Amino acid sequence: MAQYTTKYVPTKSLSLDAGEIDDVIRIWSEEGAILHSVIPKVDEGSTEGYIIVLEITDVE
Repeated sequence: MAQYTTKYVPTKSLSLDAGEIDDVIRIWSEEGAILHSVIPKVDEGSTEGYIIVLEITDVE
């Protein structure tokens, strides 16, 4: 059975968001996690942040 974790990246600016999302994915990938999805958190038409869903795998 797969295990999942979520990480939330709040919105600051478009250029910073891409870098922060990339950093989170890269750091967790080095630990053996696999990116499942990136979901924008939207409130009243504005993106407030991103929810990153990662599948946790065993690294041997």
